[in-house]
Amino acid sequence: MIPQDTISPSYPIEGSGREEISGLGQNVENETPIRLNPLRMPENSWVEDFKSTPIIWSDLGKYWQNPPDFRQDPYYYGGVYFPQKASSMFLEYVIKKTINLTSDLRVLELNAGNGENSTLIAGLLSPGSLLVSNDSNNYKVNSITSNLGKLGLLNTWVTQNNPGDFQNLAGFFDVLLINGNELLLKEVAEHQGSESNTSGAF
Repeated sequence: MIPQDTISPSYPIEGSGREEISGLGQNVENETPIRLNPLRMPENSWVEDFKSTPIIWSDLGKYWQNPPDFRQDPYYYGGVYFPQKASSMFLEYVIKKTINLTSDLRVLELNAGNGENSTLIAGLLSPGSLLVSNDSNNYKVNSITSNLGKLGLLNTWVTQNNPGDFQNLAGFFDVLLINGNELLLKEVAEHQGSESNTSGAF
């Protein structure tokens, strides 16, 4: 069960009126959310020139002001930062509230998608922990592998299996995480596929 203080988060939010909330939204629209990677931080002027505002529920989450084109930025390919929706980074807050990260853990992530949550989870775990990121889609498995490698996260395995294949490992994992959005998309795709097959049969 998720603790009540996770549902009603305790992080500070200044202001409560519509004006403050509206102003915050307008400010964020001109910025790009990213997570910094402490394993790859450069010791040069890049850090000094980096202008950002914090994402309050993520220690390494930032709204980057006037970012470059990621496709042409060597620091992106070098794993210095990882672009991710700010709302997705709320997973960090939930994990810290519900899991003892000081212990070495074995974590299974199902329907891992492109691995953006995998990079977040692996960065929170201890060096002696193990994250198994699984997706049944070959293209997404390649993305997970690329993203984890780019950030230098070594406490991970990437697998391409159906979720049912892990039944024989009951009790092996300490934590199970399921990407609900990816699962829903797969169910919709399968449903649409079955409908098209049915209509074709008739």
